[in-house]
Amino acid sequence: TTLIANSVTKYHKFINCTVEVKARRNFEAFGDYPYYDADSTKSIIKMKSIRVDSTYQTVANGKIGSKDNFKLSNQFEYYGDVKINSLVPLISFSGATRIIHNCDKFKKSWMAFTSEIDPKNIQIPVSSDMKSLDSLSLTAGIVWRDSKKVEEIGLYPTFLSEITEKGDQIAFTSSGFLQYSAFTNEFQIGSKEKLVNRGEKGNYLALQAGNCSLNGDGVIKLGMDYGPAKVEAVGTVNYYQETGKTNMNLTVKYNLPLEDKSFEKIAEKLNVNVDSKPMDFSSTTFEKALVEWTDRKTADKIKSDYTVNGIYKKIPDEMKAAVVITGLKLSSFNNPKMEEKGLYTDVESAVVVSVFDKSVMKYFPVKAFMQQIYSGNGGDKFGLLISIPAGSEYFLSYGMNKKDGELFIYSGDVELEAAINELKPDKRKAKDFSYEITSNRIYLSKFLKIFSTE
Repeated sequence: TTLIANSVTKYHKFINCTVEVKARRNFEAFGDYPYYDADSTKSIIKMKSIRVDSTYQTVANGKIGSKDNFKLSNQFEYYGDVKINSLVPLISFSGATRIIHNCDKFKKSWMAFTSEIDPKNIQIPVSSDMKSLDSLSLTAGIVWRDSKKVEEIGLYPTFLSEITEKGDQIAFTSSGFLQYSAFTNEFQIGSKEKLVNRGEKGNYLALQAGNCSLNGDGVIKLGMDYGPAKVEAVGTVNYYQETGKTNMNLTVKYNLPLEDKSFEKIAEKLNVNVDSKPMDFSSTTFEKALVEWTDRKTADKIKSDYTVNGIYKKIPDEMKAAVVITGLKLSSFNNPKMEEKGLYTDVESAVVVSVFDKSVMKYFPVKAFMQQIYSGNGGDKFGLLISIPAGSEYFLSYGMNKKDGELFIYSGDVELEAAINELKPDKRKAKDFSYEITSNRIYLSKFLKIFSTE
């Protein structure tokens, strides 16, 4: 026979049922459940138990085997348990899903999940600690390969995939819900709000099923360990399967425990430079960073004030750092001729937003390199060079000596050099961190070699 559950809601229909009526409000049955996806494609789910529960509602349980070739839609394979409650229009799934694509660089894995699913609008929950059915860690995003062999260090893409090695560090990821967009031919991950409006706070990640590119935006962890120095980034990330390259457009906060009075005049010298162009909001990720680090209201006000008045005076506490730079465009650096691996700037300029509490908001020649080092050899390194046309240059070279962070500053600014050298040694130290002026140009020369060989 056919069962309709329930007599009021009529959400669910079971066909080809064998039913044993035990009482006026009690029956037991088994049969087929017609499942229709967003394309109205029909599949049959075998329900081994259809019965009345203690609240006199019809409930059903079924199981889909791994060899049944069942699909939630043309984009999602599934196997596992299925539950239906006549009071709920959605179907409850508890098992594993695997996305369907032809992208060779992305390993496919079965992701475990439990959730109610709308067949017409499939959104599968994705957590930051997602697992396969074998309890193996899965991730979606961009990951650093951690290896003793320098030539193996590099970025690789994932999308519901196992990481290559346990120690690999995630540079960017997203969580929330996984869906497929037929309009863009993409698998997308983000919060429900972010999936509707990309301008919302939070991370977003998409795998383009046609060309197998990966793109996302939000907070980018970079996958770097700088110990006491904190480098925070917000922006966009793109991976291209054809070239194997990863590109990022970032707003970066370099949080360094420096004595700010020594550096305040750097901002003044940057501001008085007449050859530097003011920042263009549309070509940077500064607005996105403001949303992530503060809120939408603050971001809108700062953008409005800057657009109308051309100034950005009051820096929110969340944005204060030794140096804030936006429009910092980085690409994966994997030159086989060099041992250094990491991310480097592939454009000539970026916007210096601020130096400590002083606003700048102008374009300057900027070069940056973030070096990824095997975890067994200590922390990672970075180099940052800001130049004033026809003026001084400021180069920061940072690395780890065991657990201690060491920053060397090379500059032609004699005023800055004198101010730092006059500081007592204990004023140039913080917990697990120290800095000093250096006159040894070898630091800068080694840094610039990266940009001349790629």
